[in-house]
Amino acid sequence: MMYPDLIKIKVALDDGKIVGFDSTKYLTSHYKRSISTPKLTPQEALDRVGDRLENKETARLCYIPTLYLKELYCYEIEGTFNGDTYFIYINAMTGEEEKILKLIKTKEGILMI
Repeated sequence: MMYPDLIKIKVALDDGKIVGFDSTKYLTSHYKRSISTPKLTPQEALDRVGDRLENKETARLCYIPTLYLKELYCYEIEGTFNGDTYFIYINAMTGEEEKILKLIKTKEGILMI
């Protein structure tokens, strides 16, 4: 998954028609990447996430953007805590926890905060 290159499409829930499109991130961030072999295995990344996170079964590789227009090569791990869904990002090269996002579902769509 290449989150810095994200393309957003808005789809009407009633008839499925496309009502919005945003490719700004793709146009400003996309380039040919040289993807390295991660130093951590998926299991090692899972092991670095706390035991309180439940239903964590898979770790998938991704690039995530940073505040300083850079990107990090991470494992994305989805799980639940107290009934809420979270995404934990573990750096695939250093093993450091880089980011935690909470999934919020609303009538308008899904937010990650």
